[in-house]
Amino acid sequence: YIADPIEILAKNVNEIANKNFKVRMAFNTNDEFGQISKAFNDMVVRLEEYNRFEIETLIERKELAESIIRRMDEPVLILDVNQNIILLSILAEKLLNLNYVNIINKSASEVAQKNDLLRFMLRSLIQDTSFPTNTFTLTSNDIKTTYTSEMNIITKPGKNSDLVVPIGYKISLKKLSKSFD
Repeated sequence: YIADPIEILAKNVNEIANKNFKVRMAFNTNDEFGQISKAFNDMVVRLEEYNRFEIETLIERKELAESIIRRMDEPVLILDVNQNIILLSILAEKLLNLNYVNIINKSASEVAQKNDLLRFMLRSLIQDTSFPTNTFTLTSNDIKTTYTSEMNIITKPGKNSDLVVPIGYKISLKKLSKSFD
């Protein structure tokens, strides 16, 4: 009478710990197990609502950050710690002549194999020494524009408060000059 309900409760608690909020207790009795069952089910409903709210909040914040980066007025590329492209500004997409949908979650070094400007931006990450200078000049419609690349490592606090953990890279192009031919 006691061991089975406790075993079921322990199993359901483990399910909740694994974020399975579909489990419910089904003791429809008027004793202590019925009370535990009702309290457990009420708790699961509240945890599920809290989890849904947290997920919605995270998605909204992610969309906000993406919107800000996409609309930046400089060419910006965001890579994850594995150097996969996770985001780029619209200006970077146009300047690099890339299609956002086709490159998201792709290896930046693989995409750069067919794109000199992207290879220039990534040169310090992929150890590409084919660029003898720190500038890159593009010519379009008889206008020469010279850029330099800037890379920042994105970090977060580690488990030990004295440490930071790299979680990605922000790479941007800075316009140095513009001249007409």
